[in-house]
Amino acid sequence: MSVHYLVDYENVHESGIYGMDALSAEDCVYLFHTSTTDRITLSTLDDVRAWVKVILVPPGKQSLDMHLGSFLGYLIGKEADPDTKYAIVSRDTDYRGIAQLLICVISILVALGTPVLSISIPAAPDSP
Repeated sequence: MSVHYLVDYENVHESGIYGMDALSAEDCVYLFHTSTTDRITLSTLDDVRAWVKVILVPPGKQSLDMHLGSFLGYLIGKEADPDTKYAIVSRDTDYRGIAQLLICVISILVALGTPVLSISIPAAPDSP
């Protein structure tokens, strides 16, 4: 089972990615940031075994949130694997709407929280 962590770095900064070194090599971390966000230092990623991609999005009102939500939809469609899990790392409660939509429409659970280490990845829902 792999987990895709989508990190709202603009919202959580380095404290939100605490525990990334505990992730497995099967996991993927997508760090979303804007040019106005604190810089991500490479030493932060030294002991990380997970695959990491840093994604720069244009600044603007809700720009990062919209890019992150859109990318989550892209990943779900691309993966199409019921064993893949998803987590949004943010303190922004607006992501709850995305999580609720996905569970209602396509039965995909998305964990929410911060930091990475504290997020509980839910088990897949029972099939009807």
